[in-house]
Amino acid sequence: MNVSHKLVHKQTVAFVDDVFDGTTMQGYTELSQKQKYYCLFTNFRYTGGSQTGIRLTHFGDMLLRKAEKPSYEFALKERLTGTMLIALDENMVNPYHVDNGSITFYGKDDAAWFKMGGGSLSGFIEMI
Repeated sequence: MNVSHKLVHKQTVAFVDDVFDGTTMQGYTELSQKQKYYCLFTNFRYTGGSQTGIRLTHFGDMLLRKAEKPSYEFALKERLTGTMLIALDENMVNPYHVDNGSITFYGKDDAAWFKMGGGSLSGFIEMI
């Protein structure tokens, strides 16, 4: 699935900028809109003229948590693989953060599907 995430990128940056309005965050505040996308999303890129990639960087995850954006964190039961990362990249529609120990969803539907997949990332990926 080749999905453009342009709106998600724009909304996420606007949310962060709005919550932290008036706060100077060295290394972030002075960035352009496009640079903020690269700062918040680890897999941000242009593919076929569309913006894609909504996997959050550690910094992006930290900012959304600090801004009290509703999030749903789960421990990973299995080891994270490249195939899993590609499947998430191709299918997710809401921002998420993943590392070797946990996954955090910023969409309640994603969290519900993860639980329905048995709380395993491979089960979740099969369902999306």
